[in-house]
Amino acid sequence: MPSATTTDEPGDSLPVQSQSSESTLRAAVEQINLGNVNSEKFDLSLQTINLALEGRNANEIAAFQSTHNVAPGIFLGLLPYVSEDEDSVRTVSRIVEKLLAPLSFADVRDGYGMVILEGLGHPSGHVRNLAIEALEKAPREDGGLEALSDFLVPLLECLNFPDVAVAQRVEALTCKIARSQQGLDLLLGADGVSVLAGLAESSEVVRFRVYQLAIRVSEVSPMARTACQKSELLRALGDELYDNTDVLARLNVVQVFTTLAETDAGFSFLEDMEVVAQLAALLRTPADDIDDVLLAGAVIKFFGQIAATRPSDFIASCRKHNLLGLLHIQLTGDRPDLREAVVIAIGNIGATPAGLALLDAEKTLLASFLDLARPSTGDLKVAIMQSASCLIGVVHTSEYPGLSDVSHRVFVETAGPTGSVQNLLRYAKGAFLEPRIAACAMLKASAMHAWGLHEVNVNYDLVVFLMDRMSESDAIVKEWKFSIVQQYLAHPQSATLLEENILTRFRNYVREGPFHREIAPVVAFASG
Repeated sequence: MPSATTTDEPGDSLPVQSQSSESTLRAAVEQINLGNVNSEKFDLSLQTINLALEGRNANEIAAFQSTHNVAPGIFLGLLPYVSEDEDSVRTVSRIVEKLLAPLSFADVRDGYGMVILEGLGHPSGHVRNLAIEALEKAPREDGGLEALSDFLVPLLECLNFPDVAVAQRVEALTCKIARSQQGLDLLLGADGVSVLAGLAESSEVVRFRVYQLAIRVSEVSPMARTACQKSELLRALGDELYDNTDVLARLNVVQVFTTLAETDAGFSFLEDMEVVAQLAALLRTPADDIDDVLLAGAVIKFFGQIAATRPSDFIASCRKHNLLGLLHIQLTGDRPDLREAVVIAIGNIGATPAGLALLDAEKTLLASFLDLARPSTGDLKVAIMQSASCLIGVVHTSEYPGLSDVSHRVFVETAGPTGSVQNLLRYAKGAFLEPRIAACAMLKASAMHAWGLHEVNVNYDLVVFLMDRMSESDAIVKEWKFSIVQQYLAHPQSATLLEENILTRFRNYVREGPFHREIAPVVAFASG
């Protein structure tokens, strides 16, 4: 019995399925050559050809073009006619990308240079990616970088395109270009810097892309880093910090720096460019007018963000630029609108053992923070309690053995030296949610220490507050109470330091959950 996939004809070794595929492919090519984009078979023909090219190497694609008499130009000519159909644009772009694979950059430039230039300005991200793909051949070939100069401006302008994938591809290509001195001269020459500077003025998103690109390029090699540091583009960015005529521009620059500092490369770049030193210098004197206040607030948030996300880098910068001393100037200055920003930064700084040890060693900033805690009210009081909870929650380590005493001092002086727990309970039972949560955060942080277990043993009102689920109306506070009790029980000495009655109640409470309600039996009486 003959195979289901072969013919009965002697000498015909081609499988029936393969014959069918070849026939379908020839029909698809004929359909494309007809150029009838409105045909029902057009989209299917595109998909057939795209699938046929999938997985082929450059030699196989060249053979495919020869066999079926197809070339990139045929499909490029279809783009104006399918521009309204994004799926067709994507498929055509993929086909052309594959058909260009066997060609050198010189061949691509000579045959399709004008098309590439048009593609770099095309409204479709698929076509722009196709044009960039063609340019990615240039750095790999002799003379390619020199030829690439004709495409540099429209290539860099693609950073302004909304599609993130296009901007990322531009960034990747520029990093390849920057691997040689010739490429660096091309990118950071007058034309390149002029285009990038103009783009940086277009929007905050594009501005960030421009400087992110500069950072990526600087990582390529020491030569690239030196070139970026000397670039007029980056010097202009630093100069904007001192442009007293436009406070919004200065705030935007600080925001760009804050975003860039989130990565290792970004922060190193800012240090190398002395941006961190420039920002620190802006805090050396108290802010005088509203513009100075806004800028100082943004700079304080910058350093607070560094303290939260890069504590070791922040500590190094503290020692280099006396950041704690500069924050103290702003905390004790005449502008109360900056105090909350400094208070939040202190919470970020002291949230790690090394940071809390630094605050304790320097003393002045922490002392002023605690002095401010006692008379403060309103939003500032809430911010102080929130930051204090970050400091209180730090436990001692072998490297920093005395931190539990520091945390206790922060707890007592923030809550009040007399009746600390009772003072916190007044906030925790209050009518407003933010102070309630801030007080709960301080209580939870205290539960991480042995002295916190002692506080709950001698403050029965605290136990009653935590156990009360029936009269508590705020679900989030119920969850906070539950997490506080969990934290008490999580302490490694809870079984020995907590009084037995409290320990039993806490264990039952955790077993029942934060939303447990006691069900009282109801006796029904017959009427009549």
